[in-house]
Amino acid sequence: MSLAPIVRPLAAAFLLVVSLAHPTQAQPAPRHDALYVFGDSLADVGNVWRTAQLLGITPAPPPSTSPNLTYFRGRFSNGPVAVEYLWQRLSGHAPGSAGGLRPWITNPIATTAALDFAFGGTGTPDMDQTPGGLYAPGLKGQVELFRVAMAGRTPSRRALYVISTGANDYRADAYNVPMAPQAVVANIAESITRLYRLGAREFVILTLPDLGALPYLSPEQRAQGSAVTAGHNALLAQAVAGLRTQLSKATLRLVDANVVFTDLRGRMNADVPALDTLLLPIDATTPMSACLFVDVTACRDVPDGVFDVGGLFLFWDVVHPTTDAHRALADYMYEQLR
Repeated sequence: MSLAPIVRPLAAAFLLVVSLAHPTQAQPAPRHDALYVFGDSLADVGNVWRTAQLLGITPAPPPSTSPNLTYFRGRFSNGPVAVEYLWQRLSGHAPGSAGGLRPWITNPIATTAALDFAFGGTGTPDMDQTPGGLYAPGLKGQVELFRVAMAGRTPSRRALYVISTGANDYRADAYNVPMAPQAVVANIAESITRLYRLGAREFVILTLPDLGALPYLSPEQRAQGSAVTAGHNALLAQAVAGLRTQLSKATLRLVDANVVFTDLRGRMNADVPALDTLLLPIDATTPMSACLFVDVTACRDVPDGVFDVGGLFLFWDVVHPTTDAHRALADYMYEQLR
């Protein structure tokens, strides 16, 4: 006698019981399935470093190989920067992993979900010069790189766009004439509008951290830096408010970086850069923390190639935060997205 008439109903009943006991739960799609980053050294994960290498500049800034192993793998810090940690929070992909945030120069046709267009040392124009004289795209130029990289494709509606820029437009050195805050903020607003027309819908725009709170500044420099920061941030807030009305389908979050850095100043050493506790000064008047800006060839290997400073310092060099500060900034940005 065939058992099929009996087995089939029993099997069907068994599968029904199993499915009821262990229902298949659809995994929710991530809120942000892509990340595109634009800006300066606070967000650069290797574009300037790799560009300098391609141009044959030795050591390539920020110097990241022995005997000038002073920075971490092309970051202007002692480890990953904030946008890398942010992408890790959003996607689960750790900095440096296959799915981590990658520099545009390694993937110019945008085949990865997380791509960084930021170039350290640049401001907001189409093309700019870094403190070392390297020509690189500023914010407006980076947006054009994004357009070309997308090659007519429409980006995901769940992509997040982070903009962190402006400080270098206020530099006064051999390669930069300080811009008026109105012009700087206008460039940022224009870039956001351009990205919106290319399909961007969700933005995080970082304010400037207090430029008057950097190490080793004179009282006059502190006052000037803080005044520039306050003026820039006030204009930026006005511009973002206007864009919220003009770009009706966009979500624009203005994230106050000073909330994070003010908190960290109460918990970390903000007066002495970590590099100056690890390495001897270049000469009697120049600390090692200034080597990137004075003479890149004078930058030296950190002891034993170890970059961890135990979360004790806010600054790695005279301008740039440590990776611990970057992680705190990433956590704050992530909270603003929830």
